Amino acid sequence: MKCTLIVCVIASIMLAGMSVGTSVQDSDNSEVAWQSRDDEHLIELFTVGGRPLNLDPDHKVKILVNHSYAVGYCEERRNPLWAVYRASELKVGDEAERYERSRFFARDLRVTPAIDGRTFGGGLDRGHMVPNAVIGSQYGSLAQLETFYMTNMCPQQDSLNRGPWMRLEKFIIDLAQDKEHIFVLAGPIFGDDPGVTAKGPERGIQVPEAYYMILVDAENEFADKPTIKLIAYRFVQNTAQSADFKDRILFGVSVNDIEAETGLDFFPFYEELFTNWDAKEAEIEMTHWTIN
Repeated sequence: MKCTLIVCVIASIMLAGMSVGTSVQDSDNSEVAWQSRDDEHLIELFTVGGRPLNLDPDHKVKILVNHSYAVGYCEERRNPLWAVYRASELKVGDEAERYERSRFFARDLRVTPAIDGRTFGGGLDRGHMVPNAVIGSQYGSLAQLETFYMTNMCPQQDSLNRGPWMRLEKFIIDLAQDKEHIFVLAGPIFGDDPGVTAKGPERGIQVPEAYYMILVDAENEFADKPTIKLIAYRFVQNTAQSADFKDRILFGVSVNDIEAETGLDFFPFYEELFTNWDAKEAEIEMTHWTIN
């Protein structure tokens, strides 16, 4: 697997006011759930470069907007295909708010069928795509409770969920302290013939073969020469609990690789911008964003 590919974009024009081309929008197989339509504008607070577009006509996406994050949920797969949120710089010590982790997982009545909160079984955890700890420390107790909707959960092997995936989630909090804001996209990757859960009344939920997580540092997005940095990870389900998520040889991939496997189009606003740049006015440099 190739090392992590980071795109560091340096341009002489502002990113504000750019929009996705009509042809790209027309190929998006997503719709906002009617219960979330009044909150659709909040998605811009959770992501940069636009929400992911779904280019897979066989697996429709229903977009659900919460107080601190948004997900693109597939009722056929009974999984979120993408989730977006923002981690910001936090106060530390006694000034930082902390809330107890909920013991309850909740049905989300915005989707059909709504999955109840019971475990998946077979060594599969209810794996958060948007972590409760990050949200609870930044957006309050109600927002944290919303991370326990089952529309934010995927069947995730316990060794991955309690190992490198969890450590990467915690690391994002530390990274945001240095960068001020880190935008995160996370979700599952399915094989051609995915297995399904077999326990209880909620059996039949598709089981991913891997997971992705993309971190975005857009600190200089609106500078005269904007700089956008991306780093992407891919973890297979049976990743060892002791594995180091910082191992770029094992877990580093390019965003293009993830798009090819998921049928999603990430950062469509930026993509349109790249297409329209005049080569004489912009420079695109391919480099690595290395984290210690």
